[in-house]
Amino acid sequence: MTRRSVALPAASFSWCALATLAVSLLGCGSKAPAQSAPGTSVSAVRKAAAPPQGVVGHIVASIDERAIGPFLAKQPEGSGLAAWITAGEGSGRRVVVMPLAANGEPSGPEKSVGTATIDTTMVVVRTMRGTAPGFVIAWTSLTERGESLWSISVGLDGTPRGKAVELARTSEDVVWVDVIPTDAGAVCLWAEEVHGGEANIVAAALDTDGKVRGLPARVARNVTGWHVLELPGGVGISTVTAAATPVAEKKKDAKFGTADAARGGALSFHRLDAEGHPSGGVVSIADKPTVSGDVEVVRAGSRLVFAWTDRTTEEPFVATAALDEHGVVAPPRKVVEARGGAALLGLAAGPHDPALMWEAPASRIGDVRHVRVARVGQHLGPEGRPLTFDTIGRSTPELAAMGSGFAVLATMRDCERDSSCTDAPILPTMLRTDERVAAVQRETLTFGSDPASLAWDMACGKDMCLALAASGAGPSRIRTAELRPRVNLKVEPPVPTPVVVEGGPRIEDLTAVVSGESVVDLAAIRVGASTMLVTLSAPAGRTERPRADESERGHGLTLATRMVDANGVASSPIVISTRALAVGGVAIAAAEKAEDGAALAWVARENGDPEVHVTRVDKRGKRTNDVQLTTAKGDASDVAIVTGGGGFIVAWVDGRNGNGEVYATKVMPDLKRVAREERITNAPGDATDLVALARGENVWLAWADSRESPKDGMADIFMSAIRMHDAKRAIDEQRVLGTAAHSRTPQLVPAGDGAHLAWIEEAPMGMDSPSASGFGAMLATLDANVKLLKKPLKIPFGGEGAPTSVTLDVSGPVLRAIVARSTADAIALDAVDLSTPGGKAFPLLMLDGPPSLDVALVMDGDMVYFNDAGPNVADKRARRARIVWPR
Repeated sequence: MTRRSVALPAASFSWCALATLAVSLLGCGSKAPAQSAPGTSVSAVRKAAAPPQGVVGHIVASIDERAIGPFLAKQPEGSGLAAWITAGEGSGRRVVVMPLAANGEPSGPEKSVGTATIDTTMVVVRTMRGTAPGFVIAWTSLTERGESLWSISVGLDGTPRGKAVELARTSEDVVWVDVIPTDAGAVCLWAEEVHGGEANIVAAALDTDGKVRGLPARVARNVTGWHVLELPGGVGISTVTAAATPVAEKKKDAKFGTADAARGGALSFHRLDAEGHPSGGVVSIADKPTVSGDVEVVRAGSRLVFAWTDRTTEEPFVATAALDEHGVVAPPRKVVEARGGAALLGLAAGPHDPALMWEAPASRIGDVRHVRVARVGQHLGPEGRPLTFDTIGRSTPELAAMGSGFAVLATMRDCERDSSCTDAPILPTMLRTDERVAAVQRETLTFGSDPASLAWDMACGKDMCLALAASGAGPSRIRTAELRPRVNLKVEPPVPTPVVVEGGPRIEDLTAVVSGESVVDLAAIRVGASTMLVTLSAPAGRTERPRADESERGHGLTLATRMVDANGVASSPIVISTRALAVGGVAIAAAEKAEDGAALAWVARENGDPEVHVTRVDKRGKRTNDVQLTTAKGDASDVAIVTGGGGFIVAWVDGRNGNGEVYATKVMPDLKRVAREERITNAPGDATDLVALARGENVWLAWADSRESPKDGMADIFMSAIRMHDAKRAIDEQRVLGTAAHSRTPQLVPAGDGAHLAWIEEAPMGMDSPSASGFGAMLATLDANVKLLKKPLKIPFGGEGAPTSVTLDVSGPVLRAIVARSTADAIALDAVDLSTPGGKAFPLLMLDGPPSLDVALVMDGDMVYFNDAGPNVADKRARRARIVWPR
């Protein structure tokens, strides 16, 4: 664990204060149900314990509120020990232990094993291995000129193996203590704070009798954060070292009250042998000063996984890295972010993969914190659907691994999922999950009529977990809470989780470029070294698609531009309009010169009718000119725009004649129209989903058209071409492929003199097999005359479900696609290599959004932009993913 994260290192904490921190059901000093009268013996209360069920409580002690502890340690799959330091008794305190059986029940009487001074400030209890397994209790006490560190070793039955040993006496503050078991006993490590928030880490090897072997050794200097864990043959220690700050910056920090450590530090890892001495060189995990906050490290198979909160950017995020057995580092990567930032809460090594726990602090409402837990995959990011829950109060939830999943200890409202929880009692709660991190068991620590007000120190083995729980006040009844596995929650069917296929594409970088907005549509183009991203969105707290009359009252969608650099960092949005309509979508075309920016096409309501607008923006996305292109009565929608012929060709669907027909015109760079509005189609039924592609002297158009079944609205894909210089029709419209399904959302990319065309053949609602033959994503290749070169191909996808949208990208002979695939309860992105016969699909990413989410996709080389919409306001966003394709 990291600095100052030792459980409750308070000088003289009270159960009252701790219960207040947890916002417990039983307020401090309030009357708890069935409290025992003063003087009731522990054994008498123990007889009233709740009958065996999901959680069983075992009374272990009655503790004065001025005591320090108790804390819990448990041998793997074996006995345990609770230890505490009593309230002051005259000029000193007693160190007391209670031996526990494997199930947490006391296995003998409590024992006083040593004495401590009245000024004792911290206590920890840990396991000891070696030839005679047992436990180590360590504590710190104030001295006249600093602090002293003491420890004592006890056997499995709590019997002391000798007198307490003073390990160190220092003039500095001891701010952290931990004990790591080894084959020779244990290594005790502590941190002595020296100056400016930095500390030195000191280690001392202990034998099974608690005596120091050799001399304590300083193993790290001037560090701001740390973590230790057991490794085969010794100890692994991770340290954070703050970057050197120039004097001028230090003065600035002093002026504004910013600590150097807040800037972050570099993360290093090194090993200690069983004697606590350095063994091997130091390995740099994160050489840039980005590591701040808590650092957690776990063993995951043959490698170590590191996680921390990076607070060096405007919005903090959770980052991970890894170190394999050969010393190869998987470099840091951003894995969790949220609007307002994301913060690490915990990391646990699971039966197969680790689990990561985090929160979005900005989403807190009062004392309610929104927490998520997810598996960490081979590529160090969360995989599968996260477990989500709300915890109440400021106490941090705990995460631990079990043999078949994970366990969480947190303070929650006692209510069922999807029910009203406003008035539900707040209780310490244990959650158990399966290996997919899906919740299968929930147990409140009520213990019959004596509910706990606080729980802490959870320790788990293969088949069970123990935690300490406190009920009542002054003195508090302390129990071990034994979590006995059972299934009392409805186990949801597994969500298809993207599996990283050996040799397949994978996401290397995932960045939120828009946060806190419900993105309806997006478009992107390259402008020099950056990407100009244009979005059509609504505030996350209101409906994405407003009513038809909303924009008249100023409640349309927001059209905005952002510049996204090569690292995925997006600039602040530049608002183009707040009256845009979802029916128009948004399209963008780059000017012929990068320095001249781009043109946007979109729709706004003018005088009661949706009309097409064209807006010029400079290379930074700032508006320089805007024209209303149409004025006719009727509904304009589905805009498209391309560059060509010294200007821009704009096409759209227009309902001025009673049904949706395709129209086009041309404007110059100053947006002056130089061609008439040309009607391209003339048929019953509506045209929709219009797209355009410049090809030579023409502009190809593709759209979905229901002319063959105007009453049912079942469309096929149609194509045409118009001349670039005047927007007149060059090739008559023609149907690409007649099908029984509803064809929609075509996409075009170049292919020699022709084009590749992709679209969706949509299965009827409620069909059991939406991916059956005849339905899905289709691909066709067309010649220069807009004719099919061969029979269309059904694009494969990476799992069960139905494709809902598709985007293409072509680079020379390499053709690739990204497909959004909807399953019964989730939505995923698949990467498809279409350069091989038949194509080859790979699952890529599970989205936060529901299966019904309309995913807008834009592919630009190795980058894909898409919208996502999780269950909370902060989860509405658009992302950029960098895809690494196999060579």
